[in-house]
Amino acid sequence: MSAMHHAVDDNTTLEDCFAAMGVDRTAFRIAVGHPIVDLRPKGQQVFVRQDPE
Repeated sequence: MSAMHHAVDDNTTLEDCFAAMGVDRTAFRIAVGHPIVDLRPKGQQVFVRQDPE
């Protein structure tokens, strides 16, 4: 199998696939127009609900 097939099989995002093939994450993000820095905390989401009075 090629490196591309292994990258697709082993990763769940396009960015991770390219990184597995040796592409720099910053270069990938610039090329596809993504922000260079992740501003969201990973794995944590907070939902706020206001109870009606």
